[in-house]
Amino acid sequence: MDPLEDLLVDVEPLPATADDAEEELEWLSNKDAFPSLEASSIDFQSPSPSAPRLFPGKPRSQGRRRRRRVFLGFGAAEKKTEKRKCKHCETEDTPQWRAGPEGPKTLCNACGVRFKSGRLVPEYRPALSPSFSPGIHSNSHRRILEMRRRRHRRNAAVS
Repeated sequence: MDPLEDLLVDVEPLPATADDAEEELEWLSNKDAFPSLEASSIDFQSPSPSAPRLFPGKPRSQGRRRRRRVFLGFGAAEKKTEKRKCKHCETEDTPQWRAGPEGPKTLCNACGVRFKSGRLVPEYRPALSPSFSPGIHSNSHRRILEMRRRRHRRNAAVS
C-alpha cells in the first residue's frame, strides 16, 4: 500500500444552509445582468445538495494581497547576523534605515530625516547613539547653533 494513500481523505460537501438558498435566489434575480450565463448548459434552478458548488459562497476580497515569501537559500541567514551601522552616528538599532550621501540604507532613521531636510551637521548625534558626547554633540539643532556661536567667539577672542 502506498504511504500517500493513507493521507488522502474523501471530503463530503457541506450541507446547504439558508444563506446558500438566499444567495442562489439573489443570483437568479439578476439574470438580466448576466445574459451569457443563461444560455450556458449549467442548470441553476435545481442544485443538488451532493453536487459541488459551481460558484464561491463569498465574493473575492479586494484587499491587499499577502506577500509571497521566497526561500533565498541557507546563506541568507548568515547575512542577517551582520549588523548595520549608521554612517553618521554609528548606531546599530533603528526602526528604519534611510538613504544618505553614501547611498540607500546607510543612515539611521534620525540621521536620515535630518539629511533629507538639509540639517545633518557633524555636531548632530541622536542622544542614544554610541558616539554621543555631551560636550561635542547634541540632538537639538538650536543647541548645535549655540555651540557653534560659542566656539566661533572663543576662536575670535584667541586670535
